[in-house]
Order: sequence, then structure tokens, then C-alpha cells
Amino acid sequence: MKFLLIDTTKKEALICVGNNKTIEKIVLDESKKHSEFLLSEIENALLKLNIKLSDLDCMGVVVGPGSFTGIRIGVATIKAFATVFNNCKLVSFNAFEALSKTIKNGTILLDCTKNSYYACEVKNNKILSYNILNNAEIENLKADVYKIKEEPLLNENSYKNIKLLDNYCESILEHFVSCYNSKQFSDLAKIEPFYVQPSQAEIELKKKEENNAN
Repeated sequence: MKFLLIDTTKKEALICVGNNKTIEKIVLDESKKHSEFLLSEIENALLKLNIKLSDLDCMGVVVGPGSFTGIRIGVATIKAFATVFNNCKLVSFNAFEALSKTIKNGTILLDCTKNSYYACEVKNNKILSYNILNNAEIENLKADVYKIKEEPLLNENSYKNIKLLDNYCESILEHFVSCYNSKQFSDLAKIEPFYVQPSQAEIELKKKEENNAN
């Protein structure tokens, strides 16, 4: 399988290009804006494996949760590619869907703001709910709490039930390949950003629409 997988939900964007068993991974340093460097780094990764976009069997994108702008850049990029190369299969999923495959029970946390975290409750390897939790709410959780190793957690040493998810990139890749192998493909028209809660811009727009309606 020849593929392109991108994740722009975090400060450091992830680009993976595969050519059968060879995989090229590029992590875009947080000092490089996704909007400015994503396309050129995708091109670099493709060149290293001597692949063209037209050669790809599948393209994948992580649709959230995370940076409002980052998510939209990733989704828009893949949708633009797929519009041109419309014979390519598409896979889209949120990060929690991938990470939940690695644990049986507990709450997975992903960095949201300085004092809050995106949270996903998992039971028997199935996602029960999504939420946003602050530090006090996390401290009250009785089940195991999981965080990816690369992300900080405020007052981490005060938690007794914190467990680390060691390799975020591998979890994302494994889920992508699993979706491809099981033919869980996405419809281009239905690929949308995944937000645990609406952005402030969306909240303000909804208020404006409601006021205009009244």
C-alpha cells in the first residue's frame, strides 16, 4: 500500500508516507506553522520514497480533537488532494478512536488548554463519551487515567493512577492501517473536523444567527 497520513491536530504536525513496508515520518516542529510548511513537507516525504500523489492507494487524516485551525488545515488539505485524485481511498478518524484500541478501561487525556484536557471515557475497549475536564475533575476520577507520553499534565506527580501511552505516532499509524485493511473508508463529503466542544468562533456565530432569527 502506498499512503499519506497527516495529523495536524497538535502543535507538532505529523506526516507519514508509506511505500509498502517503508515508511517516512516527518514531525513538523511547533515553530513551523502548519499553514506555511505542511504542503512542502508532504512533498519532501513523497520525494524521499519516490511517490507521487497520483500513486497513492489511500490518504488519511486525523480530524481531532485539538487545535481549531490545525484541524481545519489538515482536513482541507486531504479533501483538496482527494478532489483531484478521486480514485484514492480515504480514511478519517479522531485520535481517541486510535488510542482507545490500546486500553481496555479508563479515561484518555489529550492536551486542550493550560488547565483543561480533552477526555475520552473507555470501557471494554469501547468509547462511552467525550468531554473536557479541568484538573480538579481529573483528580476525582477513580478509574485509570491515560496520557500520551509526549504531552504535559499539570501536577502530574500528584496523580496515583496516571499511565503513559508510549507511542502516539505508532497508535495512529496502526489504526489507519487497520481501517484500510478492514475497508473502513470515509466518504469525502462526510470528512469533517471533530471538536469535543464548539470553538468560540462557532459559539459567537450561533449566537449571531439566533439573534438575527429573533
